[in-house]
Amino acid sequence: GIAAALGGVAGDGRAALNAITGAETWPDFHLDATAFEAEIDRLAPCTSADVGRTFYRMYASRFGKSRWGDKTPIYGTEIDQIAGLLPEAHILHIIRDGRDVMLSVRGLWFRPGDTVEACAEDWTRRVSRTREIGHRLSRYLEVRYEALVTSPEATLETICGFLDLVFEP
Repeated sequence: GIAAALGGVAGDGRAALNAITGAETWPDFHLDATAFEAEIDRLAPCTSADVGRTFYRMYASRFGKSRWGDKTPIYGTEIDQIAGLLPEAHILHIIRDGRDVMLSVRGLWFRPGDTVEACAEDWTRRVSRTREIGHRLSRYLEVRYEALVTSPEATLETICGFLDLVFEP
């Protein structure tokens, strides 16, 4: 993922640029590598955090958005590194019932194992670790997925407040 690429080259803007454009997922973003590099060159000297901000800004701009987010589930156990790299980041941890997660991932190639127990252990480890890290961060909010489904307006109002967005029903 992009955050993982940035974390591996902390501080080095050129290495971060190469890590992002060299990632196997780079084509999925449909960004022009030359334009991305030109944006980075305008920032020189720059850090990997600057490269990350530029990447996400350009990607959001593709969709006419001024703000961006990343919903990569495996980043949960790395949120301290993300917060260190991007101190302005707001970490929203949406926790889904582990049984539902198991049913979603059980047949996928990246499942944590073939048994219910393996899925449960993986879910417990990831959620526990993410919560442990998150409670040490200044911009961390936990939301239960089920609350989002059963009380969407109240839950989204809380989320919007946390993200400094105006809530619109």
